[in-house]
Amino acid sequence: MLALVICSVAFVSCSTVKHVNASTFLEIADEIDEMNTMSATSFIGTSSSRVYLERWRKALLFESEITVYWTSITELPDDVVFQLKAGRNPWGIVDSED
Repeated sequence: MLALVICSVAFVSCSTVKHVNASTFLEIADEIDEMNTMSATSFIGTSSSRVYLERWRKALLFESEITVYWTSITELPDDVVFQLKAGRNPWGIVDSED
């Protein structure tokens, strides 16, 4: 029984949603193209007024933590807003066919 409790606690992950200002959001977005085995950042998408990123980080042993960051679209630079409203990922891999 104790072993089951220890195993279930060992695999717990933590998730949070956090509002950040535009400059912090852009700093986090710059991590999207980084290759790393201990963390990963990805663009989730947009709503009518917000933009979202997700960051996964390896914590202790088998634990991990996921944080969803959001900011207001209107706080971002115009070129980023234009791409978001056009349905494009400003931080994604550029398609050579465009």
